[in-house]
Parts: sequence; structure tokens; C-alpha cells
Amino acid sequence: MPYIYERREDERYALARGMKLLDPRAQRYRPGRTLNVSASGALVEMRGGEHLPAGQSIQLAIDWAGSAKLMNRGDLIGATVVRHGDREGEASLLAVRFNQRLTLATAA
Repeated sequence: MPYIYERREDERYALARGMKLLDPRAQRYRPGRTLNVSASGALVEMRGGEHLPAGQSIQLAIDWAGSAKLMNRGDLIGATVVRHGDREGEASLLAVRFNQRLTLATAA
């Protein structure tokens, strides 16, 4: 089997949680959910809206506890879009890198 180069710095954990992303171009929140997370980034599924290009700075809030609580501006995490792709229907996938490493033990 050929060796596959792993670009990720941190171990990823499957974690489906609600989230919202502040779309800087539209200046409005877009709902989504995480598919997996690490201390340095996440893979998220977004519904509706235009694709966000690689390199785009964003802010997102993740419902770490899965409590469906209201998330406010203080919950926002700075991140950068690394890549995007399409999913079935109107969903798109975004790979994002957090601006600062998270401590997942306290976040989840």
C-alpha cells in the first residue's frame, strides 16, 4: 500500500455539533454542523449561501455541549477557510483552520 502524506498536525475526532459561521461578505450568520474537529481546525457542513473561497477569514461558533443554546459573539472563534467542496443537495463542506489552537478537553 502506498504511503499517504498526512497534512494534519493534530488528531481529528468525529464530532457532530451545531454551529454558525459569520459570512464576512454577507455580514450574516449561516447555520451548519461540524463533522470532525481537532485542536487546530474542523471540517464543517454548511447549507445554502455561496462558497467561501480558500484563504477567506471567517468567524464561527460551535455548540460544544450539543445543548442547542444560543451562541453569541463572545463564542466566536477566528478561522481561515483551507478548502471547500460540494455535498449532495445544497450542502457544501469547508475545511477550516483555527487562528489559535483550541484545548479540546475544555471545549467539548
